[in-house]
Amino acid sequence: MGLVRGQATGQGLFTTTLQGHGAVAVMAHGGVFELPVTPQRPVHVDPQAYVAHHGEVRNKLSTALGWRDMVGRGSGEAFQLELSGHGTVYVQASEEKL
Repeated sequence: MGLVRGQATGQGLFTTTLQGHGAVAVMAHGGVFELPVTPQRPVHVDPQAYVAHHGEVRNKLSTALGWRDMVGRGSGEAFQLELSGHGTVYVQASEEKL
């Protein structure tokens, strides 16, 4: 799934999973926001704004194409990441690539 998501979004082919105890430094552009995720409140984010997640969070790439996109009046966000489960999602304030 990482390969398909990477090809569709241009964000790379792989994700990194870190486990254990210690500290991690993560770079983002424009500051980072923490969004809580619960089974009752999944989070949907633009793949370019996604930075990381913590906890038991599952992700799924979904399309958001509708009739407005077909006639050129859509928002331009054809793909979204749906994150569900228990944990925290970190998104960057700007979609500019580092």
